[in-house]
Amino acid sequence: TIANNGAGTATYKWQTSTDGNQNWTNVLDDGNYSGSNSTTLTIASTLGMTNATYRMKAQVGSCDPVFTQPAQLSVEGPVEILSVISPVMVCRGEQACFEVQADLFGSGQISYQWQERPTGSSTWSDIAGATDSNFCWANSEGRNGYCYRAQLRTASCPAVTTAEACLTVEDKAVFAQQPQNLT
Repeated sequence: TIANNGAGTATYKWQTSTDGNQNWTNVLDDGNYSGSNSTTLTIASTLGMTNATYRMKAQVGSCDPVFTQPAQLSVEGPVEILSVISPVMVCRGEQACFEVQADLFGSGQISYQWQERPTGSSTWSDIAGATDSNFCWANSEGRNGYCYRAQLRTASCPAVTTAEACLTVEDKAVFAQQPQNLT
């Protein structure tokens, strides 16, 4: 809220700083910004604008300008998946692990939720406690053909889901008959 208790009309100009409020640059209406000379600044796309600081300059006639306190813009995400989850093949009873690599272009923190889909099912279910960039089953018994994927998100950004990768569990070779000694 801005008050002008005297004669004259106030003019407004938004400014931005990207160096810790040491230097300020006037914002221009350029397609991404609008309202740079009004009391409301609109930013069309905030991508890549993390930690930019804004303030408004108000001035009446020849009076000294006054400035608002700086306000920092924090932009979360987007989350980008950097690696494809690979299918895993293990021997029955062995550990099976899946991993995803992602980057966050902005502030915030990535949260992970691994999901599985049994063979022949179209329903994905969250795996309790599987909330890290990698996920392992200590024992793969009974999971042949199960598929896995991860959902990644930040507090503000929508989830991004990896492609699925399936688990193949092979059986160890078993001799049905042992060789016999010959004399």
